Amino acid sequence: MAAILVAGTIWYFMRGNSDIKVSISVPGRTTVSPRAKLEIQAVVNGGDKKDVLWSIQEGASGGSIERGGAVMQQGRMYLAATYTAPAQPGTYHIIATSTEDHSQQAVAQITVQKSTKPSPGH
Repeated sequence: MAAILVAGTIWYFMRGNSDIKVSISVPGRTTVSPRAKLEIQAVVNGGDKKDVLWSIQEGASGGSIERGGAVMQQGRMYLAATYTAPAQPGTYHIIATSTEDHSQQAVAQITVQKSTKPSPGH
């Protein structure tokens, strides 16, 4: 897996032997608070089907992911989803898998940390 930062967005992508490539973008941060929501996007390059299956490697204990809409921009289909972090701090992995070639996927690593803000009155 490789990650690059482009204009405040972190793009995760996997390398493989297929003509199909999947990437995930996480806008600017990969560390969130428990139960925080994070908007993410996937892009599929190559192939005929420009769609992904969203999942979380850790299953239900890793939070939840809700499929969103799709937007075509500059000839690319951006597939949106909303990730909701679990209550338990830890490191979790969001996976976008090509619906055309299940061997092609991208994985974004998200860290959930408890807030370090002092509680009110302290």
